[in-house]
Amino acid sequence: MPYTVCRSLETWATVLSIATAVIAWHSSHVAGTAAESQSPIFELQGDADILGTLHQSNVNEINAGKMAQTTSSDAGVRAFANQMVSDHTTLDQQDSILASQLGLPPTLGDSITTRQGPAEMDNLRARSGGAAFDVAYIGAQVQDHMQALAIVDSSRKVAQHPELRSALVKLIRPVIARHLQMARSVRDRIATVR
Repeated sequence: MPYTVCRSLETWATVLSIATAVIAWHSSHVAGTAAESQSPIFELQGDADILGTLHQSNVNEINAGKMAQTTSSDAGVRAFANQMVSDHTTLDQQDSILASQLGLPPTLGDSITTRQGPAEMDNLRARSGGAAFDVAYIGAQVQDHMQALAIVDSSRKVAQHPELRSALVKLIRPVIARHLQMARSVRDRIATVR
């Protein structure tokens, strides 16, 4: 009899965890849909600040992706995380080469990306894995990539070096847009699975 009670409690705990994750996803999805219609304004102070912000954004994505590689319970989420680590490592290397070629050491003022990375990692660490982690990670990825597109779009209008403007338009923006599309697809898939 005690075994049956324990199994029932485990089952209810699992159901409750999944229900909580679905509710959290739904809340973030509804909020995300509203947020998707709003484009934040970023005021970056020159090309070195643009490069620094891009670097910090890449570092944030790499760190979150590495956590998801080992914590996620979903093969599709792990595959997405692998892609994020790979692509953002490559983007960061390319940005570093460009900064060196332009003679611009990246700087980072009081940027949202500086505060966002640690907060997002703390939020992910608070999840023990499973559906709650997957929903939190993918929800954050949608928001992060929407923000990254807004940063790229505002930066390309103010970047002074033509090489940086070209990289923003031809190299960085297409990758970020593809990541956003992938994150939305994974988010929608895990919502129907859970």
